[in-house]
Amino acid sequence: MLELELPLHSPRFLKSVLGDIRLKDKWGQRFLIDRNLIEKMINLAEVKEGEPVLEVGAGVGTLTIPLAERGAKVYAVEKDPRLCGILKELLKDFPQVRVMQGDFLKINLWNILRKEKNWKVVSNPPYSITSSLITRLLDYPSRLRLILLTLQKEVAMKLASPPGHKNYSLLTVKVNLYGKAKVLHWVSRNVFFPPPKVDSAIVRITIYRERKRRDEKRILRIAEMIFQKRRKMIHNVFPQLTEEDWKQLNISPYERGENLSLEDLEKIANILKNKYGMED
Repeated sequence: MLELELPLHSPRFLKSVLGDIRLKDKWGQRFLIDRNLIEKMINLAEVKEGEPVLEVGAGVGTLTIPLAERGAKVYAVEKDPRLCGILKELLKDFPQVRVMQGDFLKINLWNILRKEKNWKVVSNPPYSITSSLITRLLDYPSRLRLILLTLQKEVAMKLASPPGHKNYSLLTVKVNLYGKAKVLHWVSRNVFFPPPKVDSAIVRITIYRERKRRDEKRILRIAEMIFQKRRKMIHNVFPQLTEEDWKQLNISPYERGENLSLEDLEKIANILKNKYGMED
């Protein structure tokens, strides 16, 4: 039987509970071992007793247990069945926590999110899935309150980049449609076990409670077309638009697509639908 006899956030504790289990580098398994940083994450997410919290990549509970101690109703997803056994044993005294073994990118996410509203996602996920994880979560913006993650520095900068910045991307556009991303804290690689090869950041995406009525799917399709032809001038991406169309839109046809704001993308989406019959 596993007991919390050692400090939870220490290499000694992790080695003790892992025993002969060897972590899989291909799954990006690394655990937070800085209690102060974990408390900071929970405070930045403003986690309160009784709130639903989704954690992706729960590992052996170095974040899950402090969330449970706050009284949150935690739904912890962990891909590695070996770690799930450890996690369930360590969390046996927290009946409000549910552990699910599975690949987050393949599970039925709606079956989880439909059970509650105003979910907070608080996680230290594998870095190999962070972009896909955020994209998948944002398929259900009406169920979410906020997303707070530790991310590799490169992805963190991408999420918070303005139009025209080298890190501005399709993912940035999707985040901007549904919420506002902010880098809250830069994180040293030394607070993880084992340490990653890159520095990290805590990023919070605050989901808009009320969103402007707009054709979100069409806007994302326009953005996808633009970023597939990154560095091309916009008139080459949408050759059907005339010089008069560009004047009406107040967008230079010689602008590069990655310099366009969300509002610009919406204007292009609307004219392509209304004047040229662009299908969904």
